Amino acid sequence: MKQKKMQMYNDGVITIYTVGNIAEPGNMPKEGIVEKVRLRFRRRTIGHTRFHESLQQNIKIDEIVRCPYRTEVSAQDKAVFLGSKEKYEVKKVVYIENTKPKEMELLLERVESNYDND
Repeated sequence: MKQKKMQMYNDGVITIYTVGNIAEPGNMPKEGIVEKVRLRFRRRTIGHTRFHESLQQNIKIDEIVRCPYRTEVSAQDKAVFLGSKEKYEVKKVVYIENTKPKEMELLLERVESNYDND
């Protein structure tokens, strides 16, 4: 049996957000970002092939990070690196097999945010 490769996430912390209602109960709904989860990550290189494949799908990839698998993370979530003001949208989640712990790659596109609480 092939042994699973142990992964290390030493490049930083990324916070994943979802878009939801941030209004106080009883007030009119107000759209904003709500924190889902914070994850340690490892940066990945955007290869030539992956870059051109993403352009064919009308996706611009600015960052790729690998982090522990979490079911609550999905495409269209928002992401911010700890210590950075730049905001990203999760364009694709790729699940990686044969690793320990189970992990995923997040393909991120830099975006301008227009939410009430960011």
